[in-house]
Amino acid sequence: RLSDKAGDAEARRIFLSLVADERRHRELLQKRYLDTVGKPFVAGPVKPIPLPPDGDRMLWPAALTLAIKGETAAHDGYLKAAAQATDQDGQAMYRQLAEDEAGHRRLLEAEYAARLGQPFAEYELETWVRE
Repeated sequence: RLSDKAGDAEARRIFLSLVADERRHRELLQKRYLDTVGKPFVAGPVKPIPLPPDGDRMLWPAALTLAIKGETAAHDGYLKAAAQATDQDGQAMYRQLAEDEAGHRRLLEAEYAARLGQPFAEYELETWVRE
């Protein structure tokens, strides 16, 4: 898991909070499938994310960059699903999921910028409050 390879406690905390949100997304999608198809969704094996060969730990820049790419791909996939959905509830659900993924990406980008010593943009301050 990426959170196990994050390299430090703060990056791990961020990844774990995103994992919880992604689980919520999966539950929404599974419910949508059940309601639409009438039977539970049976997922195949999860394809592992290829991690850079940095040994047991991954440096935070690589971990955050990989996570940002994943959130961007998920955002784009949900927008595509929204465009293909045949009913308003499905379209709305996929648009909301895309918005969530965009928020995840902004959070990760803000963390990345903060770790490089760059100032937060105004929208990032609304999204992420550092402790």
